[in-house]
Amino acid sequence: MTSSKEKMQAFTSSENWYSINYPRMWDMEVFDNIPSFFDPISGNGALQIFSTRLGHNLPDEDLLNKYPFLGGKTLTDKMLLFLAEQNVNIKDIQIKEFILNNQLASAHEFFSENRFFMVSMMQKKDIFLLILYNSLKAPSDEEAAIITEMVKSINIIDKPEDE
Repeated sequence: MTSSKEKMQAFTSSENWYSINYPRMWDMEVFDNIPSFFDPISGNGALQIFSTRLGHNLPDEDLLNKYPFLGGKTLTDKMLLFLAEQNVNIKDIQIKEFILNNQLASAHEFFSENRFFMVSMMQKKDIFLLILYNSLKAPSDEEAAIITEMVKSINIIDKPEDE
């Protein structure tokens, strides 16, 4: 497992919407415009980032049909809708929103179908990110620290909304 103190390298989305730092010993592959970061040697899971631009903070109809959770008015609403889509019992879940790198964020961890998931959402102006880590089991303390460091490094790049 890569130590979280080892050198990190930067990745910037093809749209130039966000950047993230990840360990130089990890691999990164892009499938359907969703980058996936993983330790190819001893990692248990992968961190994936879905990004979209919301038209004037509202998703267009095609996007909303494909990703119904984007219809939530707030980040908390989006998170609760996403978790409900994953069949997570949301009855007693209280999602906290917080500021991370000058962007609104929320996070939640859960198990579903014998897999561990950590989901974070971030939004700044009209750029929305869904960050999903999933693995066969809960990550080791070392991998969890690396994933946390990666998520904390995410920066939504400031751009005018009409650009």
